[in-house]
Amino acid sequence: MYIVTAEEMYGMEYEAINEIGIEGKLLMENAGRAMSDRIERRISRNRSD
Repeated sequence: MYIVTAEEMYGMEYEAINEIGIEGKLLMENAGRAMSDRIERRISRNRSD
């Protein structure tokens, strides 16, 4: 997994919002959902051990 710096993320968000036209709240919603899914998978995997 590639981890971006804060500056790189700012640039990606800027492009998504201002050049592609994605709303900032939609970006945050998707990020929250993605993290929730990862946490849920990790918890489920740990319970099955």
